Amino acid sequence: MGDSRKRAYPFENDPAEGWKDGKYISASKTRTDFDGGKQSIQRDDPYTKGPRLDDNGNTIRPARVLSREPLQLDPPQDTPLPTIWTQSDGYVYIGYRVKQFRVPPRKYERGPMDFNQTRALDWERPGFPYLAFIPDVASPAFFGSLTNRFCISPRRFPVEEYMARGVMHTKVDNVLVRSWYRCEKNILAVLDILLNSTGYYFVNYPDSFLPDSLRLGVPYPSTDSGRLVKIALDIRNKFVMLFSALSFFVSLRKTWGRYEINNVESNWQQFQGDVIVGGVHPIWAAKMQETMICSTRIRRRGVIIDYGKTNFTFLVPYLLQFNMPVILRMKESRVMSPLDVKLEERIISMTRALGYGFPSQASAAEFVQHRFRRFVPTREYLDAALAHIRRYTGASYAPQDDADGTTADMYSSEIPGSSLDQTTDSETAPVEYTYYPSREEFFARRDKENEEKESRMSTKDLQRVQSRRQHYSKLQEPGRNNKRTKVYMWDWTDDGTREYRTLVAPGDYEMLWDTYKDYEMRYDAVNDEFDCWDSEWQPSMGLRPPMDDEDRQDGLFDFGNADVDDAQENRSA
Repeated sequence: MGDSRKRAYPFENDPAEGWKDGKYISASKTRTDFDGGKQSIQRDDPYTKGPRLDDNGNTIRPARVLSREPLQLDPPQDTPLPTIWTQSDGYVYIGYRVKQFRVPPRKYERGPMDFNQTRALDWERPGFPYLAFIPDVASPAFFGSLTNRFCISPRRFPVEEYMARGVMHTKVDNVLVRSWYRCEKNILAVLDILLNSTGYYFVNYPDSFLPDSLRLGVPYPSTDSGRLVKIALDIRNKFVMLFSALSFFVSLRKTWGRYEINNVESNWQQFQGDVIVGGVHPIWAAKMQETMICSTRIRRRGVIIDYGKTNFTFLVPYLLQFNMPVILRMKESRVMSPLDVKLEERIISMTRALGYGFPSQASAAEFVQHRFRRFVPTREYLDAALAHIRRYTGASYAPQDDADGTTADMYSSEIPGSSLDQTTDSETAPVEYTYYPSREEFFARRDKENEEKESRMSTKDLQRVQSRRQHYSKLQEPGRNNKRTKVYMWDWTDDGTREYRTLVAPGDYEMLWDTYKDYEMRYDAVNDEFDCWDSEWQPSMGLRPPMDDEDRQDGLFDFGNADVDDAQENRSA
């Protein structure tokens, strides 16, 4: 005789359920689990009756043939007017879509990326074998030398849709569904591991990215054919986004990727610009929008690109198409100069990697020149904008982060009378200079404010402040799991005119405490925050020496000329 414990389907047919008056009527069903207990499950599965719906509740359309055409990422024909400003470093900054997002320029520079590194994308790292299973999907199309070795055949999809006699049918491979489900769970586990190793906690997984069995609380894979189809479609649709998240976290593990994030104010979230600069494929970065990484509700940051000098010039049309702020930086004397020959060859190769074909090298060069020259304003427009800047400011101006963590408003350089002119209320009103307090002035002002705060505190709050002051009397590291205490680092602007203050991520506390000495740190018990600065380097010394290969491999950042060994001895003394 069989086992008395009935292994029932998760859902059983109920004549009371079905489509009625255009609505699907669901009922609470009961199933018997393996322990003989009862568990109530809410059924809402429209796959067995009524019109066929996808995961979002939309009617399933006839299957499309997988196109072999490359994904067309072309900027709009009407190139937006840029915002132009200058800086004391002698460069001209040409910004697109910067008014809406108030994007400050970078504080540092990085050299061009070698094309072989871009081509390999550095995916084959120890412990990351999963990156060899990216599916070949219809949208976006993954074609070209960059991604060919990561593609799998559509025949390996867990679900296949086909049309027969005017009716849409779905074919499900149970073995593949189980395989893809295991891969999905492993990806989520690896994401958690990578996220914890980076020390950044701004990523929240939406409910739709959890494995289906965790959301429903039913055995997996389901024996119900309709539920099985839904699970298979769900895994297939979010597979690319999961791998986009993986590539994002892999880029964070690079030393320069983490350094870039640590130089971002706390109110700026990491966005696609940094992801692409970190070596993630631009199409992947586009797919990350509206996922657990990015959202339209998050104010976006842009990226400064040295036009005509780095491979990142290749990304300008794509970044603008995704409504991202982009800033081109170039010497005024080089504005109308053509692209470097070697850079042009790299851009052509990267464009071909996305699937574009050119009949000849001349046509490819013409395409690239036309595609990227359109984002450089004409000489007449540039001269008028620069004259407008000098007329109303009398000096160079650029948006910078204030010492108190705020960001100065960007002065628009559009020509008066243009469609985007929103510079001042009065065209004749001069722009006031913005005063940035020094580090010493910032500390003095904060000490005065803290005295006023302590005078108004209750006895209980004063005890907390005194307890924190005693706890950090020896300036010990707060620890990466401490989410209350903040650590700020002071650094100099590119032109060496002033210091600015940036928030440091918890994952890099240990590195800072190994780098800075006690007299280069200060703890504020009222606000529960540390400040670190380099007392040995001054702007008059010139540019800091670059890191060598050993420092990069060891995960050390260049914070000046401080000796790490001396800092460690000073800490232990």
